[in-house]
Amino acid sequence: MASGWQHRKSKFRVLEGNWTAELEPSRPDRGLTIACGPSRQNQEFQAFAVVPLPSHALQAEEIYVRDDDLIARFRQSASDAYAFQLNWRLLKPVEPFSFAVELWVSIQTQLFDSAPEIEVSFRSAASWHQWTHDNLCYHADDQYQERPERGFESAQADVPAAMVTKAADSTLFWLIDPRDQGSIGWSGNLSAQRQTARLFGDFLERGVIRRARFQLWIGPSSSDFEIAKVAYRELLSSQLPLTA
Repeated sequence: MASGWQHRKSKFRVLEGNWTAELEPSRPDRGLTIACGPSRQNQEFQAFAVVPLPSHALQAEEIYVRDDDLIARFRQSASDAYAFQLNWRLLKPVEPFSFAVELWVSIQTQLFDSAPEIEVSFRSAASWHQWTHDNLCYHADDQYQERPERGFESAQADVPAAMVTKAADSTLFWLIDPRDQGSIGWSGNLSAQRQTARLFGDFLERGVIRRARFQLWIGPSSSDFEIAKVAYRELLSSQLPLTA
């Protein structure tokens, strides 16, 4: 069982089995630093580093924990084009996974003319490969193949649904919600250590809230395609957070 978010000074930490994850919510550009073991002696990697574009004052309106959720709200100051919220949620890993976490990104503006963007990046020492929604749902049972009421029909055949890499003797699965896959821009070729997803970027109507969701699942180093399907099905069947 995960320890839950433990607050110390400006940082929050969680322990799950041999994994330690640490985050400073007021500095989302530093991301979630994850290492194997509380001593952090093994290889670390960075997940879900968030950079708002254009530059943002990052004035935290509130940072709080509710159950498994760690939530940070950043106000729209006079110099900012929008406000945004980040929601990191601890997930219960299913076999054979040892750690799982979710990130929701939400934006809203009070301007009449804006097209803000947010970058979410992930850094690993290894190269990457990717699978699509169709790859991961092929031969899945019917309840995962036809869910038009949830917007899964927006997933596209030629864009990533899962970005996969290796770190700390494990396999890392960065999953993208099907509703967001077709609208995300990617930078960094698959041989690069850093992969970046660029969210939003088109016209944002005043008062409208836009959201995107990612999940990270950590599995054994021997994880294969069938194991990736297990994590993806968990994403498809998961409930939305109360703040979404």
